[in-house]
Amino acid sequence: MNHGEILSASIAVTFRDRQSVQAAISQYREQFPFAKITGIDETIGQMLGPMRKAILKASIVATLATVLLTLLVTTLFMKLLVAKDRYSIAILKSIGFTSRDIRRQYLTRSVTVLGMGVITGTLLANTLGELAGVAIVSSFGASAFHFEVNPWFVYLFSPLLIAGCVVAATRLGSSGIQALQISGHIKED
Repeated sequence: MNHGEILSASIAVTFRDRQSVQAAISQYREQFPFAKITGIDETIGQMLGPMRKAILKASIVATLATVLLTLLVTTLFMKLLVAKDRYSIAILKSIGFTSRDIRRQYLTRSVTVLGMGVITGTLLANTLGELAGVAIVSSFGASAFHFEVNPWFVYLFSPLLIAGCVVAATRLGSSGIQALQISGHIKED
């Protein structure tokens, strides 16, 4: 047994009233100037601060990548769909539908798929996504980790951002409908 000096010791104190924690920390710091007195929030910040910053950066990059991929994939898909449906579009134009009416049909289809995708994605993210995220973070040594979900971001901002991207990309992708000539595409079939 070693009877040398103690290098470090931790004493955990639990308060019933969360409001008095900061006052108690200040009081203990005055009474024991030689000791390092910290609150749990500061300790967690010191231990997990770099990981929190990395997760924040990763979430920002993931959000930007999601926006770009949504714009790209939706635009390309709409252009492909318009090219495939040239004959149908020409028929619709010949019976009196305007380009605006036809574009509105494509927008309705996109928004319907978007709604189903957002609902399914939100449900899967809240169930399987958190389990996978906690498993990954736990592999780094944090055995009891819980993600703090920002409901404004998850349930309002993200769906609105994705919806805005899909609407913009659908409008861009279906912009070629105006240029389609009825005579040039009806005789193709």
